[in-house]
Amino acid sequence: MPLAIKKPFSTVFALLLVAVPALQAQSLLTPAPAQTIPVVLRNATVHFGDGRPATVTDVLVENGKITQVGAIAQTFKQSRDLDLAGKHIYPGLITLNSILGLQELELVRATADAQETGETNPSARALVAYNTDSRITPTVRSNGILLAQLAPRGGTFSGMSSVVQLDAWDYEDAAVQVDEGIYVNVPPLANPNEDGDRLGSQKRMDELLATLNEARAYAEATNPPYQAHLAALAPVMKRERTLYVRANTEKEILFAINLKTRYDINVVVVGGAESYLQAELLKKHAIPVVLARTHRLPSREDEDVDMPFRLPKILFDAGVPFAFGMDIFWNERNLPFQAGTAVAYGLPYEAAVQSLTLNAARILGIDGRYGSIAVGKSGTLIVSEGDLLDMRTSIVIHAFIDGREVNLDNHQKELYEKYKGK
Repeated sequence: MPLAIKKPFSTVFALLLVAVPALQAQSLLTPAPAQTIPVVLRNATVHFGDGRPATVTDVLVENGKITQVGAIAQTFKQSRDLDLAGKHIYPGLITLNSILGLQELELVRATADAQETGETNPSARALVAYNTDSRITPTVRSNGILLAQLAPRGGTFSGMSSVVQLDAWDYEDAAVQVDEGIYVNVPPLANPNEDGDRLGSQKRMDELLATLNEARAYAEATNPPYQAHLAALAPVMKRERTLYVRANTEKEILFAINLKTRYDINVVVVGGAESYLQAELLKKHAIPVVLARTHRLPSREDEDVDMPFRLPKILFDAGVPFAFGMDIFWNERNLPFQAGTAVAYGLPYEAAVQSLTLNAARILGIDGRYGSIAVGKSGTLIVSEGDLLDMRTSIVIHAFIDGREVNLDNHQKELYEKYKGK
């Protein structure tokens, strides 16, 4: 048993006094208050997010919504009026399949709350574990990412995902779309020479399908006895909730397509490393793809070395709807640069912007409110000094969520300011 070392009260008090400035230096940013005056953004190059060519024009945001896009002649008694000549306006970016706010430090288990124990947890809710005080969130927000889909990890049925905005007091304040989907992990297809692994994967496949069959029966039954896991899956069978299937290999993607056709449900493929091999079927069945990182190695030994860079262009040409994603929570600040690399490999620029904004919003079912710059939509947008998709020129100088101007400071900026003169 370790010895307890007692310190006199004066010593403890002195240590607290030393610690207070350090705590203050690491203080959390206060969420922005509700918009009270109009925000007028003038003379910027506006990227609408819906695939249209960008144009130099004005944007007016009032009471949290975009009320005018075009030349704004009227004046206001009081307003936030910004001349943004030479700057760029984009819709707020959306990240999917994220554990932002669910995990803080990878090597500290106590800070990780993205996964439940066991294999079948469709009723687990990612939203209630969301930490709005994460110090990672401001670093992500300062690169233009203003909304995130919280997606649980682990097991076969990981749990329910929700969409949040990234400037909030608590998870209830953050919620944009609650429990909108369920994440499923396709059991890995084992090496055919490893019979034990192959049989284990087949058993998990059978259990996955058996659970979905039970959920379909549960959804069709009248007043069935309550079972949490089936009650969570029943809306999937009624197409009221999306099934997100993590699938990367061609066989896994074919399995995801089979789920769509077998149960007539809404399916989204997440990962999609080999989606180019089944692009025709994905388009035929209107299955969107949430891509993993563009900045990665090829998924197969015989795959072209630049396939991850070209994949978005291939899907675009095939007519498969897709959005960009990241599978490393602390690195999600680099999400726009994934799209920038795809542009360098042939993806049209405005299509890349759309894949970060409106396409993501459509997948999540929030495109009526977010994802593009249009009259009537949320005033959730960002202003960049240069090209948002180019890490050399991307400097986000303003961000608005529902018309509220968000503080773009973060811990990394504080460190930069601290040490730049040393």
